[in-house]
Amino acid sequence: MVESENNPTEASAADLVWYGGRVMPARDWPAQEAWRALRYGDGLFETLRVSKNTPLFFTRHYSRLILGMETLGMAVPEHWQLGWLRKAILDLVAAQQVSNARVRIQVWRAGQGRYGPETQAPDMLIESVPLDGPFYGINREGLRLDYAESVRLSRRPMDRVKGAVAMPYILAVQELQQRQKAAKSAGGPEPDDLLLCNTEGRVVEATSSNLFVLRDGTLNTPPEDEGGIPGVMQRILLQVAAKAGIACKREALTRESLLEADALFLSNAIRGMRWVGAFQGRTLTNQFALGLFGKLEEKVLSELSRPWPPR
Repeated sequence: MVESENNPTEASAADLVWYGGRVMPARDWPAQEAWRALRYGDGLFETLRVSKNTPLFFTRHYSRLILGMETLGMAVPEHWQLGWLRKAILDLVAAQQVSNARVRIQVWRAGQGRYGPETQAPDMLIESVPLDGPFYGINREGLRLDYAESVRLSRRPMDRVKGAVAMPYILAVQELQQRQKAAKSAGGPEPDDLLLCNTEGRVVEATSSNLFVLRDGTLNTPPEDEGGIPGVMQRILLQVAAKAGIACKREALTRESLLEADALFLSNAIRGMRWVGAFQGRTLTNQFALGLFGKLEEKVLSELSRPWPPR
């Protein structure tokens, strides 16, 4: 299933959100409940794809959300169980009368206070934007990649949480936009995305995607302690590749090692896979990515047919 564009089309969404156990118009959400979290960036989020009324790879997203809350010292309410959160998501999607959607779960430390919060109890808001189809697509034209020079990622455990403060990625995207504008004015090729390095200069990920490198028949992706966000789709693809007999390895990546790559591609939970066609003056092909994408499609079909609750 190949899309004509590498970005899923977003349809006009009903102006609804889930908050406090029910679906409501977004204008009725009491935003003052999140004022302290907004002031201090005290929260985290999770983004996932719903396909045919099925939250894809939901147990993995749920686990990452709960682990992030625990890392930030938030208390996890007893009723915030797997099935409860899944139902909340599907209630919102059903109210929008769609079956395919991009869902964002925002969690923050509730209550007031300054740096010292009054409580460790969390609060939650769920938003959903409809998508035009249930399946991942893969880009027809290869991406052009370059390096972000404006930011470096740290390697602290808390920076592996999908936190409410995303300044490195905001700055990197701003740099990307500026470079795209400059390239367009000069009539040159525009980069589609930028790769971010950590404070040791090793390559970690793109602005909103994990990075995979095929070299000498082995599929490599950075270890989780290199910085950046451990990806749900990153883990799924490692599992799919290993099942297909492809050697997989978590390995620290240098700029020099990327110059030896036979193939590069990016991954995230919303877009699936996007292959890279041009990097540092080299032209790369999509042969490997297309083969692995077929295996990912099989995994998605298996996920859609899996009964709930999981056995």
